[in-house]
Amino acid sequence: MRNKILPGLLMLMMFGLLIGCNNDHDGESFDHKQQILLSKYPNAQNLTWAKSLDNKYDIATFTIEKTRAAAKIDTVNVWFGDNNAMRLVKEEISFASLPASVKEAFGKAICRPLSGISDNSLINTRYSDPLIWDVDDIYLLEKDGATSYRIEMETVSSEEIEVVLIYDAQGILLKEYEVTEADDETPLEIPSNIMKWANDMFPGCEILDYEGEMEDGELEHELDLCHNNIIIEVELTEKDGNITVVELEYNYPNLDFLPTDVKEAAIEAINALEMYTIEDVCEIEMEVADNGDEEYEIELRNSNNEIEISITKDVDGIITVK
Repeated sequence: MRNKILPGLLMLMMFGLLIGCNNDHDGESFDHKQQILLSKYPNAQNLTWAKSLDNKYDIATFTIEKTRAAAKIDTVNVWFGDNNAMRLVKEEISFASLPASVKEAFGKAICRPLSGISDNSLINTRYSDPLIWDVDDIYLLEKDGATSYRIEMETVSSEEIEVVLIYDAQGILLKEYEVTEADDETPLEIPSNIMKWANDMFPGCEILDYEGEMEDGELEHELDLCHNNIIIEVELTEKDGNITVVELEYNYPNLDFLPTDVKEAAIEAINALEMYTIEDVCEIEMEVADNGDEEYEIELRNSNNEIEISITKDVDGIITVK
């Protein structure tokens, strides 16, 4: 990895700005949290405690030994919230430690037209191409118990461009963005009414990510949910306490999770192709149109070729393949 000393120092400085470094915290004891921590990480070493600047979280930072040659010691950050709950775990891991589904998806991943990307020549390049992209760091993330994986990429060229990819455990790409400023993971801060909406709509779901902001007098909410192993991207607006669904996009891990009739139509369409097989399926999405139709997009990719199959299932159950 090219000159990592300076970036490492910068990240350490930024982390120092994010948290307070006083381990005493006016006499507060971390003994109980430490017991919880050591029950999960009995081999933790170099353990230190700090407070987040907003005093909402107690942050434990420690190292654990690894067997891989590239980095025998990895760093782990654990954020504790109320009731001694682990709100966020960020653990450095190796590429080999990624689930097979994530490694497979990463091998097919192509740099898409990211908003504001500073070098358009990178569009449609493969992240797995070592002549263009270099895997910088990889982290296992646990946010309120929901697991995802963060892969940090940078370009090999002299003009360094950094991109972050976030995958769920099934290999579905949740996020892809260029890093243009200080960027780190923090616990999810989800309004209680949005949490209730998600649990009412999708009982037992896990919330993988959340963002909220005020726009033109309305609150806009974006969530990534995992429900029955299907990733659902949700966009909501809120005004005067009323929540409106703007968009629901379903991401399926593979064809087996599709409704039976849609799966059969997809397999028939794929078998009719000359250059592709079911193994080339890399992305399956569905949106519900305003008229109630279910619109599926199935992307297949092999070598440098890609194709998309569109399937519509209307409100009467009639299926059309394009």
